[in-house]
Amino acid sequence: MISIKELVFKYPDGHLALDGINLSVSAGESVGIIGSNGAGKSTLLLHLNGTLRPTTGTISISSLPVDDRNIRAIRRKVGMVFQDPDDQLFMPTVSEDIAFGLLNLGLPENEVKEKTDAILNRFGMSAYADKMPHHMSLGEKKKIALAGILVLEPEIIVFDEPTANLDLHSRKDFIEILKGLKQTRIIASHNLEMIARVTQRVIVINKGKIIADGPAKDIVSDTALLETNGLM
Repeated sequence: MISIKELVFKYPDGHLALDGINLSVSAGESVGIIGSNGAGKSTLLLHLNGTLRPTTGTISISSLPVDDRNIRAIRRKVGMVFQDPDDQLFMPTVSEDIAFGLLNLGLPENEVKEKTDAILNRFGMSAYADKMPHHMSLGEKKKIALAGILVLEPEIIVFDEPTANLDLHSRKDFIEILKGLKQTRIIASHNLEMIARVTQRVIVINKGKIIADGPAKDIVSDTALLETNGLM
């Protein structure tokens, strides 16, 4: 599903953010990416839908190289949920926000409404359809941001700190949603408890390099590994 080979990325100021990343992810896997601030987690995520492009190395999604020729198809396959839902929610109402991507695909309005209503019902948020997203709680906004991605039926969903800043109830609720997703999931987070509950496999990144890659239960219980990489 995802194939990354010898990925190197330097920012324009010369900062080396990713240094020789090799990674393969199979369909249906749930993979956690952990590392201290500045380790390269978010930079790696932004390569998966072509927002950033490698300085050197290659990335392919479902055998499609991530390049200008395939970028529209790649972005249909890879949905990204940002840490701050305000970066994604910009329409006047919840239903319009969810419908935006569907309308951009050229779907007829009756099909857009049907899909929008269905995803709101799935999240138990039908009563929020006409509400302004920016008047909602952070937990509600994160659900709407995810709903806006799910309605497009991507094969892969990428999450950057999905439970950050949520209260206990909202965090538990969102974790259950994450556990129930069937798509391939890539989840970057500092929340090791959430990562242990939601992912099968965990990758540790430090200074742009993959330091460890293994079963989630083994990685998150390896105190020496976590301490060495600034995670404890």
